[in-house]
Formats: sequence, structure tokens, C-alpha cells
Amino acid sequence: MSIQTRVLNIHTHFYLFWVMAFISLSCVAFYMYFINQTIHNVASRGVFEQELAERTARIGELEFAYIARSNKIDLAMAFDLGFEEANPSAFVSRKQSVALNQTSPNSR
Repeated sequence: MSIQTRVLNIHTHFYLFWVMAFISLSCVAFYMYFINQTIHNVASRGVFEQELAERTARIGELEFAYIARSNKIDLAMAFDLGFEEANPSAFVSRKQSVALNQTSPNSR
């Protein structure tokens, strides 16, 4: 092996070392980024779950208040609020309709 061949061989290994070092550091950086995002998402999920629990409790309170108020409504309260009893309604009925079949005599 001549000196010129040996110098080219060392240069190739040196280049390969830096490529592998760059790939390794990139993998470590991506790993740290994704771990950081996972921790951030878990923390955000905890906050959202707490907010959801508070809103669910508030909805339950509002439903209970609605049911309590709707049970208080009666005829006397309606008159106090200004509502009046409706006059009896008269309904009109029609005679049964007659349907016409307009088919041409040749279509039979």
C-alpha cells in the first residue's frame, strides 16, 4: 500500500466519523424534543381535565336550578305574570277530498 492510498483511506474514515456523529446528535436532539412535547401535553391534559370537571359540575348545577324552577310554575303563577286563559277554539273540518284520475283512455 502506497502513502497516497493510505491518506485517501484516512480521509474517508474521518468523513464517516463526522457523519455518524451528526446523525447521533440529531437523534439525541429529536429524542429530547419529543420527550419535552410529551411532558408538555400531559401537563396540558391535566389542566383540561380539571377545567372539564369544573364545567361539568356547573352544568349539573344549572340543570338542577332549571328543574327546580320548572317545578314551581303553575296556573296561579302564570296569571300573576300576565298570562290569560285561551278562549275555546273552534275547528273546521273538511269533507273528504275527491281525487281525480286523469289518465287517457288509450293508456289502458
